[in-house]
Amino acid sequence: MEDKNITLLNTTEYPMNSSQNWTSVDYDLEATYMMLEASYYLSIIRSKVIAPLGILFSVLSLIVLQKSKLSDTSFSFYLQAIAFCDGCYFTVDFIFELVRYISSYTKWVCGVGKAFSYLFSVTSYWLIVTVSIDRFIVITRPIKAKILSRRKIGRMVTSVIFFIMLGLSSTVIWLFDATTDGLDCVFTSNHSTLYFIISIVDVLFMVVFMVVLIFNAIFTIYSLRKQAKDLQTLTGKLSILNK
Repeated sequence: MEDKNITLLNTTEYPMNSSQNWTSVDYDLEATYMMLEASYYLSIIRSKVIAPLGILFSVLSLIVLQKSKLSDTSFSFYLQAIAFCDGCYFTVDFIFELVRYISSYTKWVCGVGKAFSYLFSVTSYWLIVTVSIDRFIVITRPIKAKILSRRKIGRMVTSVIFFIMLGLSSTVIWLFDATTDGLDCVFTSNHSTLYFIISIVDVLFMVVFMVVLIFNAIFTIYSLRKQAKDLQTLTGKLSILNK
């Protein structure tokens, strides 16, 4: 079956193949051609290389984490949930590109595909933030961590995050439509309110994620300094005892 993307790229004679003087329209056509060609090759790499490798590594991660000694902790459950979401994301991406190769996109294919991609990607992001919080509790509150870092707690937190993101991602279905040739999905401005809400959530995540990264860096530096100070104190006491 002929690839529609290749047909699309070869149907127009572009100015770069002729000796005529270029105009602003010609430059626009050339830029459009280059964007289409780059998008086509990137989609090939993503669907035929990155997606299968992502699925493979996600499955291997799930197997390793399931057999880990930490499998009964919330930390292990969060990592398993992240691996599962990543694997689902790559699977959706692979199927999405396969649909374009076999047939063509429709409004519902675009909406459902983008919604599932958003669901698994954003859920994975928030679980990464949750892992950072979980590790902070384990280090700073080891006694409370025996209660808060159980697998049962991890399952409950993950479920809450997933269902919140599921409700939010269901609105993405109405934000995309297929192009007239069925080769791509485009954003539609008919539901600007929904898009605004999703944008606010995305910005919120970026803020929280940056705060967590900065806090982790500060906390790591503080922990290392504290360990060095404790080691220095212990070394001083041992030297006194040896005298």
